[in-house]
Amino acid sequence: MHNPTVGNAFASTKSLVKVNFTEPDTVMWIDCRPATPVVTTEDAGLPEKEIPDMVLTMSADNGHRFWLGRLSLPVALTSRKVKVKGPTSMLMKLLPAFKPVYRGYEEFLVERGRQDLAGV
Repeated sequence: MHNPTVGNAFASTKSLVKVNFTEPDTVMWIDCRPATPVVTTEDAGLPEKEIPDMVLTMSADNGHRFWLGRLSLPVALTSRKVKVKGPTSMLMKLLPAFKPVYRGYEEFLVERGRQDLAGV
């Protein structure tokens, strides 16, 4: 998904975000330091000793619900469905930028033949 508004909002944080998903376990990196943020999985392309500015941890199911826009991040943080290490204020500042991402995630799933996961 290429959306300049989303990209600019993320790039404005100048941060490196690590997202740990469990059940199944995987890692997603969101590198907001370049002008155009880059999303990768595991440690692809990142130096071995990179220290993220923020680490989010959640189940893969909750991650899926979040990317669909069906999991309220403030509620998930309060209920500990999503745990965060780092500046929560930065994360909350980004919430409006996520709205276009939700639709992009649904489109991503549909393009890959996973309408069952997109809920469409």
